[in-house]
Amino acid sequence: MEKDYKGSKIYTEEQLNIYNVPYIYRDYCTDDYMNYLICARQSSKALENNLVYSLPFSNSFTKCGIYQNQWKQCQDYREREIYEEMRKLYLKGLKDSRLGL
Repeated sequence: MEKDYKGSKIYTEEQLNIYNVPYIYRDYCTDDYMNYLICARQSSKALENNLVYSLPFSNSFTKCGIYQNQWKQCQDYREREIYEEMRKLYLKGLKDSRLGL
């Protein structure tokens, strides 16, 4: 299957396999996800979870919350990018179909 995105710039395929990164996360934001994943595995499970990240000022007492936020921002950017690309294709198809009538 051909990829439509750039893979990791920092981590090798072997490192991604060691950390069991799912294929769906091996996209544009792989580096941010790996930074978060490595931090979460090296830190205390009691402090590094979504419940703690939802608390106000959680970045002041957790290490990995910042990495998770970076990864989520990257994913949001990628989703907007894909949406805009799909929207352009749809509008082009709509325009072409109107010209064909």
